[in-house]
Amino acid sequence: MIHFQSRKKDFNYVLLEKYQKKIGAFPQQYIEFLKEYNCGVPEPNIIKINNDEDNQISIQYFLGISKNKKEDIFSQYKFWKKYLPNGFLPIAYTEGGGLVCLSLNRSNFGAVHFWDHDDESVVEIGTDIDAFLHHILEYDAEKDDGEDLVIEEEWVDPEFQKLIKKGRI
Repeated sequence: MIHFQSRKKDFNYVLLEKYQKKIGAFPQQYIEFLKEYNCGVPEPNIIKINNDEDNQISIQYFLGISKNKKEDIFSQYKFWKKYLPNGFLPIAYTEGGGLVCLSLNRSNFGAVHFWDHDDESVVEIGTDIDAFLHHILEYDAEKDDGEDLVIEEEWVDPEFQKLIKKGRI
């Protein structure tokens, strides 16, 4: 079961209407989600990409209606729209800077996608917001042995190294 820590309790209907006039209509399921979990942080927060155990994303937080531009769906849409596929609305940030997006296109209206900012690839991760939310899993530390991790480069801030040498850390 998913629990949300809501960072913004106040939901502004006037701004929602304004955003839809500028961006396009949002699916009703997503509007209900916004009303309930505006700018929420999900727990658990793991999504498998293509049901692949080794290809997962971790949702950092959902966007919503907010005065904080970092959390505001319209502010983030304005910033990301030149990079995202046409008709995609960013709705959440993932660890590592990827985006979970909602399609506002007629062909797949309401479908949820993961957009990888590194290679700009797009993968559908839910036919709608409810299907997407049902795919969220808990992190399983026992399955993550870290064997596939490779340290390519190591860097330690020189000021931090000085503190370590002085025994302050």
